[in-house]
Amino acid sequence: MLLYAQTPARRTRQILADLIAVVLVAAAVKFALAVHDAIMLLAEPGARWRAPAKASPPPSMTPATQPRRCRLSATS
Repeated sequence: MLLYAQTPARRTRQILADLIAVVLVAAAVKFALAVHDAIMLLAEPGARWRAPAKASPPPSMTPATQPRRCRLSATS
């Protein structure tokens, strides 16, 4: 099985077309990554605005004085 034509002119055109296709695919991937990065950059302020602030315990509370969470278990 031959990948390219036997005649030199047609083989040259086929190889050139393949190289152009590879360059176009690489350019499309690079452009898509740039668009993705731009969208992620623009999304940061919205993500910070929507995300609730992480509540931290007051500095006066140590792990020993923090209230414990207890699970209620159903007993039969």
